[in-house]
Amino acid sequence: MKLELMVNGGLRIEPESDLEWDVLRCIGYDAVTHDLARQLGDGFDEPAGDWQEFVLPELEDTFSGQLQIVREAIEQAAKDDGHLDLLPEDADDWYGALNQDRLAIEERFHFALGELRPSLDVSKAELAGQIVIAPPSAIKDRWSRRLPDPVLATASGWMSVKQRARQAGVELPLVISDHADWNELRQTIRDTGAQLVWVTHGREDALVYWSQQQGLAAEPLRIEAYEDDAEEGE
Repeated sequence: MKLELMVNGGLRIEPESDLEWDVLRCIGYDAVTHDLARQLGDGFDEPAGDWQEFVLPELEDTFSGQLQIVREAIEQAAKDDGHLDLLPEDADDWYGALNQDRLAIEERFHFALGELRPSLDVSKAELAGQIVIAPPSAIKDRWSRRLPDPVLATASGWMSVKQRARQAGVELPLVISDHADWNELRQTIRDTGAQLVWVTHGREDALVYWSQQQGLAAEPLRIEAYEDDAEEGE
């Protein structure tokens, strides 16, 4: 399967066999039996009746719509073009569908990372062949010299930019945002005791809605011409 960045900022996928087209088709079907909307409701503190009446139907429509859009795009591309173009304006739908698929697979197969333990007191010999997780800044520290013949992988939304990966010496770029997740964001708001919450850098609607349901003043903060030159995670 070939991947190619497009001039308009999109991504062209060129499957090279029927099997690879079938792999793409799984994106739209793996998540069908995964009731993500109801699962998200388990994390809300608001009354169950409000969730069932106002939020759940909209989420179900959004999630099922994303899967339908992706399925139709794949089938149309397989039939007519021989390649699949992911355009910038379709990014939200593809991101949503892929995330639903990821959660469904994770729930089905119960992936486990194995034993997790601190690496600071582990000998260099023991670190050989192991996966070591550290913040990006640690790689530039003397501590990283203890890693025998390392292969550097970085998980960041910035890894979609090839030049950034090359400049950082990253051999395995993982295009995964390292921002706080939903539970962490809500817990941080609770821990700070904030009464006024400004939400930015992402899709703000859900967090603004949740904050308002907790009796907090919350608004989306939209910054025009915002450019973040810093690496995620630093």
